Amino acid sequence: MNELFGIPLDTLLVVLAIGLGVAFGILALLAIRDPVLFRLGVRNFGRRRARTGLIVLGLMLGTTIVAAVFFANRVSIGHIGDSRCYRLRGEKFEQLTHDHSLLQEQIDSGQITAEQAKYSLNKNLVTRALGIEAIVPADIAEYRLEPNDIYLLCSDGLTDMVDPDVVQGVVDDKRTELAQAAAELVDLANQNGGRDNVSVILVRVPPEFLPTSGWAQRFLARKKGT
Repeated sequence: MNELFGIPLDTLLVVLAIGLGVAFGILALLAIRDPVLFRLGVRNFGRRRARTGLIVLGLMLGTTIVAAVFFANRVSIGHIGDSRCYRLRGEKFEQLTHDHSLLQEQIDSGQITAEQAKYSLNKNLVTRALGIEAIVPADIAEYRLEPNDIYLLCSDGLTDMVDPDVVQGVVDDKRTELAQAAAELVDLANQNGGRDNVSVILVRVPPEFLPTSGWAQRFLARKKGT
């Protein structure tokens, strides 16, 4: 057996869902990897078009979700709401998702600055969540994996309480001890007030996870044989 529910066993699915309807959210985001999975309640535009949108039927109430599917040398990341995904690659710490929130819309339109947003009272007002509308679009993007990339999936309970540079420092210091890094991030958020649910998932891409028979390797093999 090399598949589970139609997903190859060399594929890793990571889901962080906050709120009600969590189980449905997990099933819906599985469709990022395989459009055939869980057709009931899920409409998918196909694997190659997935980055332009995935439609899920919000049967439950108020769930924000961020999910990552690691397969071959790629990762597909989908999210609805203000839970986030970050990537630490080398010394670069980058936010890969864009919040679906009133606060983010105010920043994007220039009404307030990112610094002013830290003190806003509108932090928990999301503009997308499973259950808010009958049909909810998820933002989905695909990225190339590199060895030892670290991906952080987290709720706004972390990002509202801990600055990104502090988060980066904790993860960077504990690259090989991610369970400890996650626990430290939760503790920091709670020490700073812990006004909301604080959820953290950290994933490191080990070199052996990545395929060794890609086009570059095949090209070099052919060159050696000529």
